[in-house]
Order: sequence, then C-alpha cells, then structure tokens
Amino acid sequence: VTFPEKAGDIRAWELNIGSTARKFACVRPRASEVFLVDGTCSRCAFDLWRGEIILPSDGSPARLSCPVCGQVYELSSGEPKGIQKKEGFNGWVNGLARSATLSERERPIASYPIRARRDAGEQAAGGGSSGSGGSGGGSGKLIVEVDFSGMKDVE
Repeated sequence: VTFPEKAGDIRAWELNIGSTARKFACVRPRASEVFLVDGTCSRCAFDLWRGEIILPSDGSPARLSCPVCGQVYELSSGEPKGIQKKEGFNGWVNGLARSATLSERERPIASYPIRARRDAGEQAAGGGSSGSGGSGGGSGKLIVEVDFSGMKDVE
C-alpha cells in the first residue's frame, strides 16, 4: 500500500482481510490526520478514493465526498453529512447518479482507526483511535497500524 504523503492526498488500498479482498480509501486531509474508510460510496458504490476532501471552515471534522453522487461522509465517524452540490455538467452527473440509486437513504460507511509510526525508535507520528497519524520525520521504516476489530466480516 502507498501511504498518503501530504495533506490533501487520498490513496486506494486493497487489503486481503480473511478470505476476501476489500477496497479502502486512505485519506490525509491535514498533515496531522490520516483516516481509513470503506472504499466505496454507500449510496452509489463508486470509488471514494477518487473523491474530494472537504475541510469545513467552522473547524468541524474533515469530510470526503463521492465524485459521482456527491454524498459527503465525515472521515472520523463515517457518518453521512449531506450532499455536495455542484454546478454545470458535474452537478447534472451528481443529480443523475443520486436519482439512479436504489435507495435515497443515507447510510454510514465504516471508518477504521489508523496510526502511523517510524520503526527503530523513531518518534510516533500520530495518536491511536482518533484517526491521526502521519509519515513523520526520520529515516526509519513507516509502520501503519489499523484497528479492524470492529469489522463485521473479519474471520
């Protein structure tokens, strides 16, 4: 997997969990935060790793929007937070995708706590369950720890 190196980066991760491969979006909205969320939108099933990071000006948690239907998710909890409105052709595509889904109901996506640290005594790059982490300084190997204990289909 490739770790998001700078603020604003999103990476797709495909991990073998048990007997199945699952897609995730690893999102770094700010230099001091890294989140791992389900890789597909719960509304239209498109790739969230192709989405757009939203940093609310009111200081609320960072969000990720689906590039197709515009569904917005809070990164720290996976909770749906409305629809990102777009203008022009992109707005037309978003509206079409929203109307083509089987359900109008907003559903949360899973968000998994992530922590990154440097190996060989390097200083920790971020803290546990809050979802923060980072690539940190130093030259040690980067170790990424993800808590999948809440995943429903872990064997």
